[in-house]
Amino acid sequence: MPYWPIRADLDNAVLGPLANEAGQYLTGVSVRRLPLDDFHPPASLSLGRTSVRDSVRGVAVGLDDQGFLWLVEQLMPRAALQVAVEDGYGYSA
Repeated sequence: MPYWPIRADLDNAVLGPLANEAGQYLTGVSVRRLPLDDFHPPASLSLGRTSVRDSVRGVAVGLDDQGFLWLVEQLMPRAALQVAVEDGYGYSA
């Protein structure tokens, strides 16, 4: 549900789509969100700490108890990536 603070309307600060010379449009919707501090991904998605030298950027995917899909971007050990590739869950780089 779009959320526009009353002050933005009063200040005429709400813009319509912006167009560039190529005919592409930039639009946006302001939405009020709950603080992220109230929500934490399942512990099973955490790969723990790893050294930066032996890491690659990876994404862990899983469902929590309520069925919410989590996509967690994090550093992952190269060894974990290799295991995922060998198990058929990823692609080798």
